[in-house]
Amino acid sequence: MLITIEIPYFVKEIMNLIESHGFEIYLVGGCIRDSILGNVSYDWDLITNALPNTLLDIFKKNEDALSIIDSGITFGTIGIYSKKHNCIVEITTYRAEDSYVDSRKPSEVRFISNVRDDLKRRDFSINALICKMTRFNNTNKSNNRISVTMELEDYHNGMRDIRLKIIKSIGDAHKRFKEDALRILRAIRFCATLDNFHIERHTRVAMFMLSSNLAKLSMERINAELCKIITSKNAGNILIQYQSIIKLIFPLLDSLSLKQYYANCNAISESKLDLEIRLAILLYSENIHIQKCRDSLTNLRFKKSIVDSVTNILLLKDKNINDKIDVKLMLSKNSEDNVLKMLFVKFAFSKDYTPIQIFMDIMENKECYKISHLNISGHDIKHALTESKNNHLIGEILKDILHDIIYEKYNNDRNILLQKIDEKIK
Repeated sequence: MLITIEIPYFVKEIMNLIESHGFEIYLVGGCIRDSILGNVSYDWDLITNALPNTLLDIFKKNEDALSIIDSGITFGTIGIYSKKHNCIVEITTYRAEDSYVDSRKPSEVRFISNVRDDLKRRDFSINALICKMTRFNNTNKSNNRISVTMELEDYHNGMRDIRLKIIKSIGDAHKRFKEDALRILRAIRFCATLDNFHIERHTRVAMFMLSSNLAKLSMERINAELCKIITSKNAGNILIQYQSIIKLIFPLLDSLSLKQYYANCNAISESKLDLEIRLAILLYSENIHIQKCRDSLTNLRFKKSIVDSVTNILLLKDKNINDKIDVKLMLSKNSEDNVLKMLFVKFAFSKDYTPIQIFMDIMENKECYKISHLNISGHDIKHALTESKNNHLIGEILKDILHDIIYEKYNNDRNILLQKIDEKIK
C-alpha cells in the first residue's frame, strides 16, 4: 500500500544515495509507526542489503558534509550525522541473530540479503513496518522536511495492531524477551507513551514470567527506559499496572505501602511532565529516608544534578505552606527552582494551586526574600558600626532585617532599612 509521510530532507538524500549505488533501502520501525499515528518522530532508522563496509565506502566520499558514527558496526549499524540538517540517521544491514548472551546482545550476527528475514528478529509488530520511496515524491521542502509518498510493506500485521492499538511481540513472545530483556521495558514504555495502547495478553504474560531477566541489564539501559516511562502522559496508570516489574528495577519503591504507592502514582497523573517532579512524587513517603532516596537514584544512574534536585525537593516536603510568608521563608533558604518544583509536587496531591500562584506573584512583583534583594548591603552596616562593635554583627543584622521584611513588619525601602540598622546596632 502507498502512504504519504513527512521525513527530514536529509533522510531522503541518504536513501537516494544508497539506491543510486544499486542497493535496497527502507525506512523501518518507530518513525513509520509515529507518522501513521500523527506523532512527530525524531528517530530515523534505515535498513539495507548493503554491507557495513560498503556503506562506509559510500559515505566516506561525502565526509566533508557529514559525520560517520561506526561504534555499532560490529552489529551492522552505522550512524550518519548532518550538521547542516541537525539530523542523525542509523543505517543497519539486514541481519539474522543467533543465540543471545546476558539477555541483551546476540552472540553472533550474520548479514543476510532478505529483508523479510531481518524483520523476524524485531521486537513488536508495530515496529516492523518498512517503507521505500516511490516515483510519487513531492519535492516541496518545508522546515528541512519533505512530504514523500512511500510504499509500505507489512509482514507482521503491524498496521492492524496500530489500528487496534495493540503492542504485540513478533513470533514467540517468550523467545523475544529471552533474547533481549530490555524489550520488557520497551513494551511498558510504548504502552505509556502511545495513546490508549495496551499490551497483547500473550506478550504481557511473557513479560511478567521473564521479568527477573531485567537484573542482567545495565543500569544505563534501564535508566533510559525508566525516564521515558515516568515522564509519559500515561505514567500513573502504567506504574500501577506494571508495579511488580517497576519495583524490580526500582527496589526502593517496595518500602512504600500499597496505599502510598497507589496515591503517589495517582498524583503523578496530575503532575507536570517533569522528571524531577515525578521522581519526587514517586518517592514521596514518611518511610523513606532521604539518604536512601539519594543512594537509590545514584544506583539507577541518574545524573548527579537530578539526584541533588530530587532529594532537595523531598527535604521540603514537610514544610507548611499556608501563605506568602511561608513561601518566602522557603525561598530564603532554597533555590527558586526547587521551591517551585516542590509546590508542584504538593499540588499533585492536594489540587490546591494557591501556593503556586503566590510563588508566581512573588516572582512577578520582584518581592524580597533573600539578603541579596535588600536595598542595603553589609557596607551600610559596617559604616554604621563603631570600632567597638564586632563585624560578625553584620550578617546577623542582615538576617534580622530580612526576617522582618518577610514577616511584613516593614517594606524594603532603603531609608527605612538604614533607620532599622541604627536601631539594631543600639
